[in-house]
Amino acid sequence: MNSNSRNKTGRFAIAASIVVCIAVTSRTDANLLAAAQIAGGPQQYENNVSANHFPVSLTDESSSNPNRATRESPGVDELRQEIEQLQAGMQQMQQGMEKIGENLKVTTVDKNWGIGIFGSLNGEMLYSEHRPFLPSAPIFIFPDLGRDSETFEAHAKSTNLGLALQGPEINGLKAGGLFLTYLYGEQFEADDYGFFIVRAYGELKNESVRFAVGLDGDLMNPLGPTMLNFNSGNASGNFGFFRGQFRAERYFHIDDATQVTAQLALADPVITSFAEFDVPPNNFLESNGSPHLHSRIALGLGCLEGTPGQETRPLEVGFSGLIGELRRTDAPGPNRVYDVWAVGADARWRINQRFGVKGEFFHGQAIGNYNAAILQINNDLLDPIRSTGGWGEFYLYWNDCLHSHFGYGVDDPLDSEVIAGLTAARPVRNEFVFGNMIWDVSRNLEIGFEVSQIETSYANITPLDIDGASMIYHSRVRLKF
Repeated sequence: MNSNSRNKTGRFAIAASIVVCIAVTSRTDANLLAAAQIAGGPQQYENNVSANHFPVSLTDESSSNPNRATRESPGVDELRQEIEQLQAGMQQMQQGMEKIGENLKVTTVDKNWGIGIFGSLNGEMLYSEHRPFLPSAPIFIFPDLGRDSETFEAHAKSTNLGLALQGPEINGLKAGGLFLTYLYGEQFEADDYGFFIVRAYGELKNESVRFAVGLDGDLMNPLGPTMLNFNSGNASGNFGFFRGQFRAERYFHIDDATQVTAQLALADPVITSFAEFDVPPNNFLESNGSPHLHSRIALGLGCLEGTPGQETRPLEVGFSGLIGELRRTDAPGPNRVYDVWAVGADARWRINQRFGVKGEFFHGQAIGNYNAAILQINNDLLDPIRSTGGWGEFYLYWNDCLHSHFGYGVDDPLDSEVIAGLTAARPVRNEFVFGNMIWDVSRNLEIGFEVSQIETSYANITPLDIDGASMIYHSRVRLKF
């Protein structure tokens, strides 16, 4: 290596040393020694320390030693220019990374599609005085057999990950879609960790129509109480879950403050995510060769408010229904075909910016697949069960960051159709009451606490009172992204 190459290499090494020294947060001797060793050894480190720990102070040293300044000035000037260029480049890189972070967008192979990633990392703790069905998200209380049955659960099953897709315009319709999964596992009631997919649909829509295909929430009674409990009143008044479906919607804009919405869906009759259908006699329950037909019509009043893409009107009232069939095959007897039907109503009213109300009502037959009738479709005589239920909620925003929700719900199958089981008790009524406080500490941090009570009444062949009731105390922390 010639002398020019060695000099140039030395200058780059010294420049690297200076960048390292400037980049470190703490100017300790140990850090400076490490940087100096990269540049050329302990002797260089001693020179740096004598010059206020910065090699660039050589200019000050040259001003006190004219002879040395004359001897080293060309190299120092060139080195200074290289340092300034490196620093300018690092600043530009940092600014570019910050801009990328602010506008980060995942794209697909087709550049016309974009993907937005969202979700939350959740931690929850629940204490129940008596054993509930699904301790991580209580649905009902098991029969009280006179024994201690307290439970405690700490988990992260409500942690979720979602993908919001936005695509090109196709024949005047904007393409998009949604994918959302939790960590409750494929079979929800098993209460194990795993992927629990609740949304996976694609859509085409504009201001007047919407078409969607895939996995989506039930069309009938689409609302739900605002609870920390993941199940939010399922099987105790909150009708519906999610299932595969083809959906069409039409929006009639009467004026800026009035909208009529008509919706229709062809849906999967049997969902397999909530129950183990390989356990007899459920393994014989299946569709009868045709989809379930869902419909809903709603009237919305008031100007749209809220986040773009999620705007709602202050007042909306909806009426919905479904019809279909289920088939149960029992050997050696004949097949049984159940007529499945239900009617429902839903309403929400944001009275002002601080408080509002919302709720639902339903009545139907053989609707255990819709989280109604306390998950029962038929009794032990294989006859269908009818049920009536609903829920209501009042919410209050104490300020922009602190809000509370209070509510009650009940699911009440017809007692005369729920026959006490010969080997197990049958639930005949399930109700809940709740109140919570949710603190939105920031856009990305939420802390909540909830107190609820669930009471479950049973029909059984003994004279014993085995009804179950429990107070449940629930806390949750969410880091949202």
